[in-house]
Amino acid sequence: MWMTAPLAVVLSKATTARVICQVYAEHEHEIAEGRLYLIKTRDNRDVLCRVDKITPYEEFYEPGDAWSEARRKRAPIPVDVSRKYMIAELELLGQIGTRGLHEVTKPPTPGDEVFEISSEDLDKILGLSGSDTPLMHIGTFFGYSDLRLPLDLEALPMHMAIIGVTGSGKSYTAGFLIERLKEVEVDGYKSAVPVMIIDANGDYLDFWNEYRRKGRLGCYDKVLRFVFKESSAYKYFRYIKNGVIPIKVDLDAFTPREIAELVITYYSGSLNELQVSGLEAALTELKLEDYGLNEIFVDDRAFDALHYRLQEAKDQKRIHPQTYSAICRALDKFREELLEKYEVISMEPTLSEELIDDITGKSPSLVIIDFSADGATGVPLRLKQFVVSYLTKLSYDKFVSYKINGENRLLLLMIEEAQNYCPNLQAYPVGYSLARENVALIATQGRKFGLCLCLISQRPAFIDPIALSMVNTFIIHRVAASDVSFVKKIASLPEWIERKLTSLAVGRAVVVGQMNRLGFPVLVDIPKREIEPKMGKISVRDILQKMSGGPEK
Repeated sequence: MWMTAPLAVVLSKATTARVICQVYAEHEHEIAEGRLYLIKTRDNRDVLCRVDKITPYEEFYEPGDAWSEARRKRAPIPVDVSRKYMIAELELLGQIGTRGLHEVTKPPTPGDEVFEISSEDLDKILGLSGSDTPLMHIGTFFGYSDLRLPLDLEALPMHMAIIGVTGSGKSYTAGFLIERLKEVEVDGYKSAVPVMIIDANGDYLDFWNEYRRKGRLGCYDKVLRFVFKESSAYKYFRYIKNGVIPIKVDLDAFTPREIAELVITYYSGSLNELQVSGLEAALTELKLEDYGLNEIFVDDRAFDALHYRLQEAKDQKRIHPQTYSAICRALDKFREELLEKYEVISMEPTLSEELIDDITGKSPSLVIIDFSADGATGVPLRLKQFVVSYLTKLSYDKFVSYKINGENRLLLLMIEEAQNYCPNLQAYPVGYSLARENVALIATQGRKFGLCLCLISQRPAFIDPIALSMVNTFIIHRVAASDVSFVKKIASLPEWIERKLTSLAVGRAVVVGQMNRLGFPVLVDIPKREIEPKMGKISVRDILQKMSGGPEK
């Protein structure tokens, strides 16, 4: 292993976790926080370490020392004869063995020296290449231009989360992941991971535009964009080749109980058990008479029959008159919005089992559920929650059936603004939580079937704790000060990274968890994307220039 001259020497009181060293004078300007170094012990062990903290000392510049008055009056200070030195605190990452890093069981001793190590040697030590498992590189190590961090795709079913405040680069990173997933090499062959993304702000429509221009995106056979029928995007693109697809669902994907819960929650924002039970009983009666649940809401006569069953239950005093009235109001609002206004319920659904079969088969695809202002013009949050509830239920049931039939498939479900669809109601009383239980179900059970989650949010504390507790890989961008304590709970981070959480540069992130095969948190810089995001961007300069009468670009 090639090493340069020693940079520092280990001081007393080292442990198996941390070491304090003094930096040699000629290298004081080189050592940097976050850099990786090697401790060569006198008993022939090589220990990989990372700089956690750097503290320079100067004898004549100590608070309250004999030189305080001289400094106060800006008098000359004989710094050439003062004691000065630099201390670096090192986090021990592991002892280097023939098969990667091992636990450090014996601390370095005073006098052991610290060496710089080349990127090539680090690549070999950390096992960043040459793996038998499919890998996806997420970015370069902080402080290095050529040392890339791979993510282990075998850990994708263990779920992941991308968090960070608005403008920190989290959506850019999610887009970068999609670029890596669109072309993955396995055993010399190239394929893609099927992805379905809930796009809150149109951040991923550049992929759809690229597909429309070229007819393909990496190994994705199709890129599909689903929008609401009343949206401006549907009115503009519906007749264009490779245009948009209206969102249409099939209520037969649900059970009578689930439909009852959706209808009541959709109306009031909360569950009322008496109302749910009364509606469930009426729906069950009709289903036993061979009515489809979808048909009950689409067909006028079937819907009238549902009202008749409820009226009958009220007359027979099986439900209270007030409960009856509340159920009828909830039903009418549900049908008015989902069928009549937004035309989401349909006998010919576009979001169907066949779609899941298609996009996860031999022609993997990228599906964008466009909830942006263009794709969901004027659509209330409760309707978006209903669609997410439907998609998560549909996907979960379909993947369970795949497993029962002995078929293994894969789908990554990415959810932007995840707090709106699986909220922590104690911290974020969003008013509606139609999809929360289904998202939590995928988080707890989906990994068994190949159904993977990626939750994307600027406020991780607002996400349902059950769903978040099942996430095993975190990509953490700059977070709000109020979220630092929460992030420290969900991800064990070294002190030097914790100090940076509120000030990370745009596009810089911490990667921690099972997909990070190194076993310790890594700070990375996300590289430039192949397809630069342009959708949803505005230029304040151009707007002001236009308003002032200046030349437009």
